[in-house]
Amino acid sequence: MKKSTLLIALILTLSLVSAGCSDGSSQNMAASTPQSEPGSSVAERVSESSALAETKTAKLWPGTVNDSLLSFFETRPWEYTGGLTVETLAEGLSQTTGLNYFVTAKKVEDGISVDWANDSTLVANLADREQKKEFHFYDADSMRWFMMDSLLLTINDNLAPENVYYTMNGGKDLVFEALDPISEFPADLPYMGSNFYFAHADGTGKDNVMGEGRGDLIE
Repeated sequence: MKKSTLLIALILTLSLVSAGCSDGSSQNMAASTPQSEPGSSVAERVSESSALAETKTAKLWPGTVNDSLLSFFETRPWEYTGGLTVETLAEGLSQTTGLNYFVTAKKVEDGISVDWANDSTLVANLADREQKKEFHFYDADSMRWFMMDSLLLTINDNLAPENVYYTMNGGKDLVFEALDPISEFPADLPYMGSNFYFAHADGTGKDNVMGEGRGDLIE
């Protein structure tokens, strides 16, 4: 009788211990198993990825050149993926014109500040670079006004900031050794477009490189 009772007690004890171990293992496994994210989060990520990979079209304003003088600006489509930035637009102008629009941009309180790199064609000048026939320049002045105006028009048309500032050397004034009729552009004043500077230089605004076809993107 005593042996039977001891046997039953031993069986019950082993059963309880086994059950406890099983519960603990289950809890540990549950704790170590990562929770699945809700379906909506996965869908959002897929949607964002699709949006980044989607091909979109921006509008560039590279212009045309005749006998080294800018005749007028015209628009050209530029396909891109991801978010639309000043750097993306500048890359489009670089590939379209063959000139190096090397810039970095940042948002400021009342618009966008664009910093021209020292190895951009605007700052480094033409030197002996091979130019595309359609955008061939024989003098630095025409080239520089062309580059500054075409980027300004392109930024205004696609991003519509209140103001666009041009700088160099990490935010300092954009300065050239020589550029007619003005060679210094303060970092704290918006770039106004060549029409503005030529008009204020001679009082008439007749001699300028902007030409027609720009709409109201520079006023």
